[in-house]
Amino acid sequence: MYTLTTSGILKKGEQVIALDDSTPEYQAFLEWLREGNGPEIIDVPVLPRIVVSPWQLRKALNRLGMRQAIEAAVSASDDIEVKDGWEFATQFESDNSLILAMRTAFGMSEEQMYAVFQLAETL
Repeated sequence: MYTLTTSGILKKGEQVIALDDSTPEYQAFLEWLREGNGPEIIDVPVLPRIVVSPWQLRKALNRLGMRQAIEAAVSASDDIEVKDGWEFATQFESDNSLILAMRTAFGMSEEQMYAVFQLAETL
């Protein structure tokens, strides 16, 4: 069963599905839609977007003791876009699909990840 939040987050169970035609997960969702199914729509309050620089985000992750785990996950990824995004992005948005996927991979709630961005914007 798929759910779609009013803030535009697509999930299958607890897994966040990137809205990207190139991923098998999204292709499976599209096939599921073609079969006549529809996602459950969940009304979720939208947290305001926070935009931080890579330096701000890395400093926040350092303070929280999370930097090494993130670096290891990016390094272990087979997704070149994940690696390029981490290395070359000029800013990170709290509502970006990559950030949402990382949040899920690390078992963080939306509020926990948002708190990382709130800290980052103060640094």
